[in-house]
Amino acid sequence: TGNLGDNTGAVSIAAGTNLDLYRTDYGLVLGNAISGSGTINAKGSGTTMQSGYALSGNNSGFSGAINITNSRLGVTAANNLGAASLITVNSGGQLYANGNFSINNNLSLAGNGWSETAGLLGALRLQSNAVYSGAVTLAADARISAYQNAGSISGAITGNKNLEFSAGTVTLTSDSNAYGATTVSGGTLQI
Repeated sequence: TGNLGDNTGAVSIAAGTNLDLYRTDYGLVLGNAISGSGTINAKGSGTTMQSGYALSGNNSGFSGAINITNSRLGVTAANNLGAASLITVNSGGQLYANGNFSINNNLSLAGNGWSETAGLLGALRLQSNAVYSGAVTLAADARISAYQNAGSISGAITGNKNLEFSAGTVTLTSDSNAYGATTVSGGTLQI
């Protein structure tokens, strides 16, 4: 229920229902306060610089799942993701955390990220000292970056898959990381 068009009214996603985003342009910002226990599916075309979305509202009442496929979902505050039970970034997708804040939602990662002008900058892209403090599970080989910037991960990274750090400065602070091989193809990895 609710109206996404005006970015001001509250929107509720009931259990067992989906809010599907699919656009071939870039820059859709959802500023509504989103609540409920349904699922947000950010989908995309797979074409460079298409299907970029952002959540900018206080979604602390949202407790459902978020799936990101062939698209970017950007956030600038922890409450943009609410209490989402699981954020799943599939191949071709990217969670883009831009700001000095901490995210503690559980995260499942796969792939090298969303296709942007500068390349594939990670299934998780951290900017402006963003911290990922939730548990990170590698569902497949994945890439993380802080392109031309810095970010850190304090949550444990697990999964029998390989992880690549490709740009910027990423700091890992957990002593509980347990995953496959680590590759640093660009930037700096601090442990």
